[in-house]
This record gives sequence, C-alpha cells and structure tokens, in this order.
Amino acid sequence: MKNNRESEKQYRNFLENLNDIAYETDKFGNITYCNKITEEISGLSMDKIIGYNFLHLFSEENGKLALENFTKTLNGESPTFELTFINSGKICQFSNKPLKNDKEEIIGVSGIARDITERKKVEHELKIYQDHLEVLINEKTKELKKSEENYRIITETANDLIRILNDQFKIEYVNELTHLRILGYSKDEMIGKFAGIFMHPDEYEQIGKYAFEFRKYGSSSREGRFKHKNGIWIWMDIKSKRYFDNEGNLKVLTISREITDRKKAEQKLKESEERYRIIMETANDLIRVLNDKVEIEYINESTHLRILGYSKDDLIGKFPGIFIHPDDYKHMSKYVIKLRKEGYYQREVRFKHKNGTWIWMDIKSKMYFDNEGNWKVLTISREITDRKKAEQKLKESEEKFKALFKGGPVPTYTWQEVGNDFKLINYNNAAEKFTLGDVKKYLGLKASEMYKDRPEILKDLHSCLEKKINITREVKYYINILKEEKDLLAKYSYIPPDLVLVHTEDITERINAEQKLRESEENYRNMINNLDIGFYKGEFKGKLLMHNPVLNEILGIDPSKNLIGSEASKFFINPEDQEIYYERLINQGFIKNFIIQLKKVNGEKINVEINAHMIYNIEGKPKEIEGTAVDITEKYRLEQKLKDSEIKYRHLFESSPYVIGLLDLKGNLIDCNNAVNKLLYLQSKEDIIGKNFRELFSVTNKNKHLIPIFERISNIISNGDNTETFEFLLNRSIGDVIWLSLDCSLIKIEKETLIQIIIQDITERKSFEQTLKRSEEKFRFLFENTPSSILLINPEGIIVDCNPATEKITGYKKQELIGRNYRNLSAIAPKYIEIADSLFREFFEGRELHRLDIQLYHKENRLIWVNLQSSLVKIGEKRYLQLLMNDITERKNAEALVKEEIKKLKELDQIRKNLIIRVSHELKTPLIPVCGGTELLLDEYEEKLLEKGISEIIRMIDRGGRRLKSLINKLLDLSRLEYGMLSLEKQKSNLSEIIKECSADMTFLIKNRDITLNLEIPDNFYLDIDAMRINQVITNLLSNAIKNTPPQGKISVFLEKDNNWAKMTVADTGVGLTKEEMAIIFNRFSKIERNEKGLEYIDITGSGLGLFISKEIIDLHGGKIWVESKGRGLGSNFIIELPI
Repeated sequence: MKNNRESEKQYRNFLENLNDIAYETDKFGNITYCNKITEEISGLSMDKIIGYNFLHLFSEENGKLALENFTKTLNGESPTFELTFINSGKICQFSNKPLKNDKEEIIGVSGIARDITERKKVEHELKIYQDHLEVLINEKTKELKKSEENYRIITETANDLIRILNDQFKIEYVNELTHLRILGYSKDEMIGKFAGIFMHPDEYEQIGKYAFEFRKYGSSSREGRFKHKNGIWIWMDIKSKRYFDNEGNLKVLTISREITDRKKAEQKLKESEERYRIIMETANDLIRVLNDKVEIEYINESTHLRILGYSKDDLIGKFPGIFIHPDDYKHMSKYVIKLRKEGYYQREVRFKHKNGTWIWMDIKSKMYFDNEGNWKVLTISREITDRKKAEQKLKESEEKFKALFKGGPVPTYTWQEVGNDFKLINYNNAAEKFTLGDVKKYLGLKASEMYKDRPEILKDLHSCLEKKINITREVKYYINILKEEKDLLAKYSYIPPDLVLVHTEDITERINAEQKLRESEENYRNMINNLDIGFYKGEFKGKLLMHNPVLNEILGIDPSKNLIGSEASKFFINPEDQEIYYERLINQGFIKNFIIQLKKVNGEKINVEINAHMIYNIEGKPKEIEGTAVDITEKYRLEQKLKDSEIKYRHLFESSPYVIGLLDLKGNLIDCNNAVNKLLYLQSKEDIIGKNFRELFSVTNKNKHLIPIFERISNIISNGDNTETFEFLLNRSIGDVIWLSLDCSLIKIEKETLIQIIIQDITERKSFEQTLKRSEEKFRFLFENTPSSILLINPEGIIVDCNPATEKITGYKKQELIGRNYRNLSAIAPKYIEIADSLFREFFEGRELHRLDIQLYHKENRLIWVNLQSSLVKIGEKRYLQLLMNDITERKNAEALVKEEIKKLKELDQIRKNLIIRVSHELKTPLIPVCGGTELLLDEYEEKLLEKGISEIIRMIDRGGRRLKSLINKLLDLSRLEYGMLSLEKQKSNLSEIIKECSADMTFLIKNRDITLNLEIPDNFYLDIDAMRINQVITNLLSNAIKNTPPQGKISVFLEKDNNWAKMTVADTGVGLTKEEMAIIFNRFSKIERNEKGLEYIDITGSGLGLFISKEIIDLHGGKIWVESKGRGLGSNFIIELPI
C-alpha cells in the first residue's frame, strides 16, 4: 500500500512537471483533474476548469470535434486530434485514452495535450517559404537569361572597367567614363599608379599567388574588392590576360565587372537557403527532390524518419515508385505525363512505411530546372491517413444512414426547402406503414398546404433549417386515415444544405403509461410521506433521489426542504461505517437493523437504525439503494446508559470501601464484595458466602444479641417497608470492637427478590463525633467569653446569633438583636449604610472582605468606632456571614491626636526648610570676603605672616571658611531637592575628562595622605549629562575615599561600557562598611561615627549630606548608585551606572 501511494505520488509529480497538459474527465465530460501547465496554455485559472465541462474551453465548431472524439474514447478508441482553446487561441494536439477503474470499466477520459501553436506557425511559414522558393526558382531562371543578355550588351558597350598594366603592374590605360561612374576615379588619378594600392588589404596579401598563376598560364580570373574614391569597397569580377604590344613589351589587359549587388544577393540567398534548409528539415510535410531519371536526390530526413521511418540512406538514389501502393502505381505514368506537360500535378497515394504499413499522403509535385538546366521535380507530401479514415467512415456512415432511413422503425419524412416553403420529397417504410400507405399522396406537396391549420409545425421546420439546430417536441396529431388522435414525439434534424428530417415516433402508449406511472408514483409518494419513519432512495454511493419529511426531521432539516441531489456521504460521520454499510449491501443485497452514527446539519451526532435493500440495473450491477431510517438516539443512549450503569455498579460493588451484600429472604448470604475481607479479617469472602446471618452472629457469644435485631429488620424489609440506618457494635474475631452502620433495601434481580445490605465502618466517625462534641463545647465557651463581638447573619441580612460581648460593645441585649435585619437597626451611621449593603452583597457573591473601620451608634446614642472582620461559614447546608467586631474608639481618638501632631511637625519642618535657605544665604554673603581675604593674605603676604608666626592662624581661618562654604552649598542643594528645584543642564560631555579633572583637583590631598590613585578609563567616553553635577558627585566620592583610606592605601577609578550603561567604580582599600552602615549611608544627614581602635587616620569631618545629594543627582540622570563592601577593614566600592 505504501509503495502504491509512493508510486502514485511520483506519477502525480511527473504529471505536474510536464510541459504538456495532462487531464482527466468523468463520463459526462466534467474535468476532474488537470496539471498546472493547463492554466498557462488554456488561458483559464484552475477554478474555471476543474468541475466544468470540457466543451466550455472551445468554440462551437471545435466543441463538435471535441465531442465526437470524446464519444470515440468512451467507446474504447484512442483518437488524436487538434483543437484551439477559445480563451488563449493556442492550438493543441490532443491524445485521448479511456480512463478505467480496477474492474476495467470505462469511467471517463484521460489524455495528454501538446501545445503545437509554434509548430503550426512553422508549418505556415514553411508553406510561405515553399511558395517563395518556387518564385525564386522562376526568378533565378529569368535572371540567368537576363544576365546572358546583359553580358552581351556590356561586352559591346564596354561598361566594364578596362585597364592596361605594364610589366611593373602600373596602370597605363583606363576607360575613364566607366571608372568615374563605378569607382569615382579620373584617368589622372590612376595612370602611373601601382594597381595594388586600389586592392583590399586582405586580397593584396594574395597578390603573389595571382602573379604566379598569371605568369604560368598567361591569364587569371578572380573576384576582389576595389576601393572607391569615397572609401567604400566595391566587389569586382576581374579577368586578366597577358599580351605583347607592337614593340614587344609585356602588357596586361584587365576587364573588371562590378558584382557588389550579386555578392549581396548571394549572401542573402545563402542565408535564405539556410533558413529554407532549417524549415525543410523541421517541416511536418515530406519534401523530396527527384532528378530527370526520377530518382530521389534529396529528402528532409527527420520528417521522413518520423512519418515513414526511412533515413536518407534508405531513399537517396531510389525510384520513388517502389514505395507506392501497387493500386496507386498503376496510374503513375498518367501523372508523369501530366507533370511534363503542365509542370504541376497533385494526387493522393499510399506510401509504404518501413514497418510495412501503408500511409495515405497528399502529394503536390512541381517540375523546374536547376542552374545547370537539369530537369528536377519538387514533391511536398502531407500525411492524410486520419482524413482518409474519416472519409471512409463518413462514406460508410452515409450508406448506413440511407439504410437506416429506409429501414428505421420510426416514421421519418424528408422535407426540402423550396423558396420560403418546404416540399415533402421522401419518407421511409415505417412512415408508409404508419399511414397505411396514405403518405404517398402527399409526396411533392408543400408544407404550407398540408399544415395550414398547424402553424407551429411550419415554425419548427423554418427554425430547424434557419438556425441549423435539432428540435424535439411532443405534439398531438389527428391521423385522418386512422380516424384517431395520436401523441407523437417529433424530432426535426437539419441536413445540409437544405433538408429537414422529421422523425414522428408514436408515443401514445408511452404517454398513457407515464400518466398511470405518475398517478402510481403520486400514490407511492403520498404513502411514503405519511410514513412515521424516515424513507430514502438514492444512487449507489451517490446522491439522494427521493425522501420523505420524516428523514428531514431525523437529520434536523426543515421538513419542507428538498434534499434531492444531496450527496448521501455528507451525513455519515465515520468513513469506516460508510464502507461497512456499502460492503454489506454489496455482499448481501440488503441490511437489517444496521445501527450507524449520522450527523445533523447542526453537527449533532445521532444514532440511526437502517433497513435497506439494493436495486440492480439490467446488467446486475448496483444502481440504487432504497431504505428506511429510525432515530434511536434516545433508545441507544438509554441502553448505553443502562450498560454503563451496570458496569459502574459492578465497579462500585467491587471497589466500594463499604461492605455490600445480597441476602435472600431467608437470610442466606448470596453475594458480597471484597470489602468484607478487610472488615472481618477473612482470607476470602467465599468463607461466608452461602451462610445464614444467624450462623455468622453465633460464632461468638458477644454478637448473639444482634440476631433478633436483624430478624426484625429482615421482616420489615421483606414486607416492603423501609427501615432507618441501624448503628451497632460488633465484636471482631481479633478481639476488638468496632462501630458499624447498616442500611437495607429490597431489590429485584431478574425474577428474584433479594435484600441488599450496605455495612459501613463508622468507628472513626463515632470517635470524631465525640471529639466534635467536645470541640463544640470549647467553641461555645470561647464564643460566650471572647472580648470581641461575634454575630452570625444569614444571606437575607437577619441576625441569627451573637455573643455577650456584642451587648457590651453596642449596648443592645441579645434578644433585641436576634431575628432582626441589620438594615432595620439604627446602629449603623448613615454615611456607612450604603457601603455596608454593597459589601454585604459582594461578600455573599464570593468577594473577600478585609478589615473595615466604620462608625456605629451605641444604644446610648453616642458614636463609637468599630473594626469589622468577616468570613463565610457553613452550618449544615446553609451559609452565614460571621462578623467579628472590636471597639476601636480609643485607638481612633489616639490616631486623630497623632495626625494633629504630624500636622504640627510638618509645619515645623517647613519652618526648618525656610530657615536653612535663609541662614544659608545669610551665611554665604559674609563668607565671601572672609575666604577671599584669607586667600589674598596667603598669596601676597605669606612670607611676612610666616615671620610673624601668624600664617598658620590664617590657614586655619581659610580651611574653616572653605568647610563652611561647602556645608552651605550642600544645604542649598538639599533645599533645592526638597522643593524640586534642582534641575539638570544636560549636554554631550566627555565623562573621562571629568574624572581626570576631579582627580587632578585631589592631587594635594592624595599626596598629603600618601595614597596611590589609579585611573583605568578610556580616553573618551561621551554621555548626555550635566557635567557640573557629575563633577560634584565624583569629587564627593573621591573625597570620601581619601578620608577613609589609610596612608599607603590605594584608590582606583574604573570606567567601562556595560550593555546600555556607562559603569563607573570608585574602589578604595580603606576602612570598609558593615551591612548596617551600607543600609543608611545614602540617607540625609547620615554621618557614620567610627571610634574603634586603629581608625584614628579617618577624617570624620563632614555634614552627612554629600552621598544623599550625590544619589539624588544620579537619580535625576536616570541612573543608579550603590555601595559594596565585604566588611570592616576590607575597603569599599562605590558604583555608578548612567544610561548611554
């Protein structure tokens, strides 16, 4: 099967890649398959081809030919024919073959169509070239004669170029007028010149050869090119002869004739002959040339090989008569005489193929003379075998038609057009018999006379002839000779050029039978339509032909809708079921109670019971199916449900954790499940099956008291009454006691009445109930004694329970609340009523409710604050809202007091901010002269101050002023940040340069502390940043690193690209940070005090604002800053990331 599929796939791939059309049709001419190339050749898209009849691809005339060959193919023939696509205009050669199924039955047509449009064009061009060749032959013959005449005139009038050369080949004489006319040179331009200078360079190289020939033979003849005065080259035919003048001097006479036109003609002729040769070689016609001995001299070999199978070697030199059929050869001499006399003849003969068969050819022969005057015959032969066969068939068909006309069983009359009327000119034997010979007297009469009271008959005669169509019509006609009206089927057929054939079949009996059949079918249809089950009749594996409304209802379709023509297969769900359905019909001829799944039009699956039988054609092959259908979906579903229920019951019976048993009415155990083994510690349930319950309870004395109880229960059940679940203690054989529950019921299995018992081990439940009882007592104690108010409210809003704490919080007694709707209480403050209602509804719809603070009215009419918590609880089958309520009035009052204090603190904070701004500005103004004065004193008078010993005091004032200035600037930045007034002025800046500048500013401090600073940064790193603020951040980080790094320590700055970030790290080998310090280091006024031993080198001066302000600046840039440290004494890494 797999190989078949692969083979079929390869076959399909082969067809799809063909350059020819591959096609398949069904028996009705509908195209079922074609390959891709069809679209290109036909000019139609695939959706306009597949499923359509092939006739729409061709014109009416081509369609007739296509239909004729389609019919031949269905009759087992394999015709080849040519058609033109109406859409694209392309001509194709079609080769049809019958398409057969596995049983070798013809089910359609397949074939290949080759596009021969180009070949047709070549054939047409060949015909043109053949005609042209014929003209050329005649023209050349005339030219030859004319050339001879021209030569005589030229010789006489000396229009040729004549020169005389001396022994040095210099020109001594020219006929000037001719040279002027042909070459443009005068005598003066040529006399005394070496003749070689006028020759073409290619030919001048051969002058030695010409001189040798001339000296040896005394004359020479050649063709060469002479240079015209205007520079072009003129072809000349040059003849030279040696002679001696009267003085004995050697001279050379040359006579040159211009042959430029001839050379061009020869070139064109050569090209034409080459084209002609190609056309002849590729032509579809056979082309031969015969000599005067009637022997074959030339053939177009490829065409001869293809049509007759002969090569050139098989034919050249042979007499063509040996290949002609003996019957046709008899007339050969007559054709030869006609050819010699008229120069042309045409005939049809049979040529012998190399394989021995005879091929009909249409031969056209024409006599001509070649350049040497030899008699030749050109023959062009076209294969007409198919046409001859068609003519023979047509002839046979005409003879058959004549015989059928006369001997046909249907009365037939022949009418001939006469002017604007028709005349009866013939009739057949059946017509004579049908009219009892009365037709004879109408022979020769006109139709207008015979049918003057039947204009519709005259109209049909005219329409048939004028429109050249066939007309079929049922008519009623009164036959005078029979004195009876007959129903006739009249068929009018056009016979070119002026005849109309009228067949008049007597269908009176058929019409009567059809009427009876219609009445019978109507009764049959009424009976079918009144059936209460679905009825259908359809083609075998095909379409519905008949159905009743009940079938529509089964399929879920409007009963009034007609389903005739619908494919039956579309209602099947499983293809396998469909195959079984057809297989049984084929094998048995019928199916009975066949259940199958079908689908309604809405896709719903239904189970249908079908009863049907096969109807066969006259050949005994399946033709139609007739059957009934009943929708058994519900019945099937119930049966399946019952079956499933039995399976489930058996499964439940065996897998149930409860002991299930069956007792007869005497108390004998008929059956039980395996759960009894675990309950009673048995090896197998077979140990107790068959025993009476009295015997089982008698095994130990401790259980004997159960026997009378079970007897009473058995009697109640046997009488058809119900009993409640019975719970009892059972002493087991292993020595323990367990609680069991027993449920009994009366059931019927087939015809036997039995008692079904279900025993459940409820020992754990009993234990749980005891535990639950104790738990409920504890819950009740908690409920009554908890300090929180607890209320239970049902879905209608009714309070069903509350604890004593509720009275303490609300002032309402329990009896005042139970049974009342919370909405009707005046306890909820008005502004919270809608909120409470909304939350109450949402809670019961499944929304979770978190804590909620609301105000209630105490019974004493004072407002209190309460906190509510709620949850859904289930008691039995009912749901309740459990509300937990705590009095939070004191807490709310405290929160109000805290809010008031916070408000006051915010006001104080605002005063602080304003004070910082005012103080910063006030302090900054006097600092300017202080810092400027100290700087001037140190710059101008440092040596004098040093002598007087006060320079150090001035330096102390300078350092203090600078620290105070830095503190004021940081306080101003802090204020700008708090008010959101710190803005950035970004522009593209080189971060590497900023780092270098900051490092240079720290040079004095670094040297003073004896610290090494290492920069690992690129030369350039451009970013869109506020350069001044980033300088401030880097300076702060470097300053901190210097302060916290001991002498001989190391500080490193790194800058690199990390994905879309610029990453800068300031790493030191200083004191390091703990986790607690790292957590607060970027906070405002965060100043870390380190008083441990060994940290005396740390500079603890600072405001605690530097890193806070640095972080804010980095955040404003959209960046990140953080610190990493492994702990005390292990250094720190401050890392900044800025977006690129």
